[in-house]
Amino acid sequence: MPGPLTGLTALEIGDRGEVAGKLLADAGVELIRVEPPAGARTRHTGPFVDDRPDPDASLRFAYLNTNKRGVTLTLTEPGDAARWRALVARADIVVDSTDPGALDALGLGHDTLTGDSPSLVWCAITPFGLTGPRRDWATTDLVSMALGGPPMSTGYDDHDLPPIRADGEHSFWMAGEYAVAGIVAALLQRTLTGKGQLIDVSIHEAVACTTEGAFESWEYRRRINQRQTGRHSAPTPTPPSQFLSGDGHYMQILGGGVPRRKHLYPLLLEWLDAHDAGQALPDPGYSRALSDG
Repeated sequence: MPGPLTGLTALEIGDRGEVAGKLLADAGVELIRVEPPAGARTRHTGPFVDDRPDPDASLRFAYLNTNKRGVTLTLTEPGDAARWRALVARADIVVDSTDPGALDALGLGHDTLTGDSPSLVWCAITPFGLTGPRRDWATTDLVSMALGGPPMSTGYDDHDLPPIRADGEHSFWMAGEYAVAGIVAALLQRTLTGKGQLIDVSIHEAVACTTEGAFESWEYRRRINQRQTGRHSAPTPTPPSQFLSGDGHYMQILGGGVPRRKHLYPLLLEWLDAHDAGQALPDPGYSRALSDG
């Protein structure tokens, strides 16, 4: 089945734009991933098939590069530089997550190549954007997440413990999703004007805007979201969702399991009684944490 972006061609270069490229490819774009001879960084990132590191066995690379085609180029070589120019000339979109100025230094970046391709939508994904005092700062996913703020809302009820960072390079996911939103908007604008544009995606700004309500809590109510074990952060504590079972293991019960409103609790008891499973739950201790709402 054709996707909503079928008929468009995109190039992806650099290691921070894989999510954006995947979303475009899954939406029907003919996407060509450009890699150096050593391969993309995620080819060397686990987990691997059969736990054997191999550039062709990375499950992360396989997932992030579904529906993509690939080409290997060394852009410092004249022949490959010419091939890159030819690819750009027929592309609708370029997802460029190389370091700021890296392609322009070779005469192969936005400033040089878009003169011959005025309808090209070029999306740059960099740690701190293409301008500003932090433009050339290096970063990692851990640094991007810490500077952006999400770990302040993730952790445990015991706030003497440090905050934690979600695994899976979330900062690249956040930036990739913002990038695709910008690309789609630019494509819509192009249908009206015939002109492309440069989209400047700062990973830091994307992360700082994706804090699950922490920013809004402070901006509008001057309240700080508190870290909570196994559940969303909130300005005030919410009922716990992890419980120690009789066999020594913990059980995670999410919304829809144990009612969080007192007027619903009798319905749960009635249902459990029908299955001979509610003998202990009438104990007031089990309903003490429930809200009166």
